[in-house]
Amino acid sequence: MRLMHSGRDFAWLYPRQDQVCFLDGHVRAFAHFGAVPHRIVYDNLKAAASKILVGSERELSPRFLALANHYLVEPCFARPRTGHDKGGVESRGKAIRWQELVPIPVSDSLPAISAALLERLDGRAIDKRDADGRSIAERFTDEVAQMLPLPEAPFHAALAKPVCVSRRGLVKVDGASYSVWSTWAGLDAIAYAGVDEIVVVGPDGVRVAHPRQRFGGHSVDYRHYLRELARKPQALRQVADELIAALGDPFSTAWRLLVDEHGPKQAARVFAQVLRAVEAQGEAEIVARLRAAISSGEPLTFAVRPAPVCTLVVERDALPANLSALDIASSAAADYDVLLGGEV
Repeated sequence: MRLMHSGRDFAWLYPRQDQVCFLDGHVRAFAHFGAVPHRIVYDNLKAAASKILVGSERELSPRFLALANHYLVEPCFARPRTGHDKGGVESRGKAIRWQELVPIPVSDSLPAISAALLERLDGRAIDKRDADGRSIAERFTDEVAQMLPLPEAPFHAALAKPVCVSRRGLVKVDGASYSVWSTWAGLDAIAYAGVDEIVVVGPDGVRVAHPRQRFGGHSVDYRHYLRELARKPQALRQVADELIAALGDPFSTAWRLLVDEHGPKQAARVFAQVLRAVEAQGEAEIVARLRAAISSGEPLTFAVRPAPVCTLVVERDALPANLSALDIASSAAADYDVLLGGEV
């Protein structure tokens, strides 16, 4: 995107060329400028114009129309097969590719490359001056005062798609599979396909997020299948590495202790009891118990058992006289080690 009065540029790199990336580019550009142009000229791309009508009239695609209404911007379109209508952005786009992207940048991610590219473009806005000695940044100061303010909330570029959860707890979005909670199996959900993330909202309103995958890819979070894995220790053993990495500490520490003590086969059986406790009592409660058990050396199977509930309460005044004076201290598992050692 190029502002024609000041000549200030915005550029961002995307993994795909689709409407979601096209809309996301607008959101990022407006946020970077801190304002919205009144009018923008476009080529006749399908992401914006679904049909060319008479003269300059276009039938806008629904999602692009929603973005234009959200920011109150007037979309205008160049004449078909007339390159000089948008020569400024065509020329500058080619110049940015040659000046900033040759040789091809290398980094861990496209956002990192894009952020570095944008930083160089902003630096150029400070250094580049016109015939009158004014920089791009100085001209932009005049320009931004005439632009529209940003709305209170940015436009949500992700595309909403209805999906059906399979019996295996998976949904398919654009040819890729993503796991959701197994309790959603057979139910309908809504998937929001963003540039880098897929968010699935279940029938109960709970959100599940995954990194977006290529066509044919898979993203599975085994935490979504705790109930099933708790019933199948050997299946748990097969996916233990991925599950433990997702659960984090103290589950990872507990798993290592179990494997060292019992071996992987028996460790999976014991860890299945831990997962059942997570399902029954909640993750926060079991995390606290595991930390305490690891610190004290208490067996994990004892630690995750629910506390016994006393259903009968007898007041001291109701006890016989020879029992009311007795005070019996509760025992702990560690007391048995003392007894087995023969100490009194």
